[in-house]
Parts: sequence; C-alpha cells; structure tokens
Amino acid sequence: MTIKPRNLPSPVMNDELIAKIKAWVGDPARAPLLHDLLHKEVGRIIEQMQGEDFAAAAPYSDDELLRRVTAYEMKSADLACAPGSAATGGVRKCARSGRG
Repeated sequence: MTIKPRNLPSPVMNDELIAKIKAWVGDPARAPLLHDLLHKEVGRIIEQMQGEDFAAAAPYSDDELLRRVTAYEMKSADLACAPGSAATGGVRKCARSGRG
C-alpha cells in the first residue's frame, strides 16, 4: 500500500473556543476553566466517534482507513489546533503540515 499525501482543506476554528482559550491561557486563576473547556471538547470528540461510522467491527479496506483517518482529523481539528492558535494571536486556520 502506498500512502499518498492528501490535499485537505484546513478546518476553520471554532470562534468561541478560541476566544475563551485566548482569554484564559495567560491567567493562572482561570486554569480550572481552561481545563474544563478542553475536557468538554475531548468529550465532544469521543461522543462523535461512538457511532456506527467508527465501529471496530467494520470491514477493513484501504478506503475505509483513509475515510476514518480523515474523519478523525476533522472531528479533532479544534482540539488539535486551539492551543497553538490561541498562543499565536488567534489565527483562525490550522495549517496541516505538508498538506496545505
């Protein structure tokens, strides 16, 4: 199997999530709020991955693997990009290294 680079669009960040992280990241008193916000985002991702689209018993194929990896990337984009985006002034797009 040859893995080819994919040219996926960069996800647009959740404005509310970025605004909260930017406001809370530099304030030690708000660390519990930041923790709770990120914990909630992880819960949202896990909930979205509970359906039949991600069932472990689904038949394996290269196309199915690619579909799942792409879906995982899109569902977790806010969580993956939010800290860096907030730290760099809230740039709203998350650059995918080597993929555009």
